Amino acid sequence: MNTRIPSLGRLGLGLLVAWAVAAISVSPLAGQTSTGSIRGYVNDSSGAPIAGARVVAVNAQTSSQREVSTQSNGFYAMLGLVPAEYEVTARQVGMAPQRIRVRVLIGEVYPLDFRLAASAIEVAAVTVVAAAGVETRTSEVATNITQQQVEGLPTPSRNFLDLAALAPGTQVTIDRLNGTSKSPDVNQVAKR
Repeated sequence: MNTRIPSLGRLGLGLLVAWAVAAISVSPLAGQTSTGSIRGYVNDSSGAPIAGARVVAVNAQTSSQREVSTQSNGFYAMLGLVPAEYEVTARQVGMAPQRIRVRVLIGEVYPLDFRLAASAIEVAAVTVVAAAGVETRTSEVATNITQQQVEGLPTPSRNFLDLAALAPGTQVTIDRLNGTSKSPDVNQVAKR
């Protein structure tokens, strides 16, 4: 019965290879995210930044809340928010609070600015403003498809890839001659 103990050099090489394979397989996942964020500025009615204002986001489904304070330039950022609808309220002593309902989607940086009006006392009434979420601060070419779009938009072939055409620069092409298989072509952005 001849049992051999592997040499330390072979064991070290095996561990190095295992570590390299693990690092390569995990690295593509590092860029993916399952959260969104809200950021913006809180200013007064004249446009001057309000330092120390409280911005509170309440998840409409779970009632969990996140609170941040604005910096000296009025900027705030709420990172790592679970995708959902939020009631976001900005308030400062001596100002009337403002509340805006927004939907945060996966990977989205929702730009949300507030303009608070001076008030003698903080009243219980809150100004509600409708907001449109259009990301203008990153060069990322992406889109989120809402449940309402999935249910309401017509798809001629009943293929979910027809919805991929909603992303900017994406075109759905037919792979086969009989037209039963489709794939999104995201290289259209580079060709323009």
